[in-house]
Order: sequence, then structure tokens, then C-alpha cells
Amino acid sequence: MLKLLGQKGHAINIPEAINLLFRSAAKADLDAPQGAYVFGLLLAGEFEGVSVDESVLPHDDRSARRMLEKASSLGFSHAQLKLGGAFENGTCGCEPNPQMSLYYYGLAAKHGKIP
Repeated sequence: MLKLLGQKGHAINIPEAINLLFRSAAKADLDAPQGAYVFGLLLAGEFEGVSVDESVLPHDDRSARRMLEKASSLGFSHAQLKLGGAFENGTCGCEPNPQMSLYYYGLAAKHGKIP
């Protein structure tokens, strides 16, 4: 996130940030599911305030959904909330599905993230 957003005096370096987030997403676990979530948002082109050129990271809804599902399965409520909305609205490679939307919204609510 330091390289992606230019935090704590670090210069913004999108290609390096993408590489680090890719590695973080691959190693995401119960202690650190955030990498999969952020990488999923970037793949979907839905990370607010950050514009990534297609030549650096092509838009890929299918992979975005997989990353969000990975973060969700690790108990990350932000990913659960995002998937609830994705199934509600048909975004991030998800077809509209009210049952799946309610399922993910329910998980998010259970973990304290209520839409």
C-alpha cells in the first residue's frame, strides 16, 4: 500500500506495488487476507483513487472474483461486503444472484461489517 498510494514518504510506484500485492495475494492467509482483497479490487478496476494502466495490470473480472472469494473465505469482511454487492449488481465477474448476495452480506454482518 505504501507504493500504491505513496504513503509515509514513499514515492508512488504502481508496477512495484502491483508486484508486491500479487505476492501478498498469493500468500494471503487468516492473519493477512488484505492482499487478496486489494489485488482483487485492482483487477476489477474498483480501487478508488488509483488508476492502473491496462499495460501494467489488465482488467480481469474472473481473477478479481477469485481474489475476493479468497479474502472472503479467510474471513475478511470487506471482501464479503464487496461480494454481496457484486452478486447484487452483477459486477466483478458475478452474475446477479440474490441468494449469493444475501449469503455474502450475511457473512459480512456476522463479522461486523453491515452494508
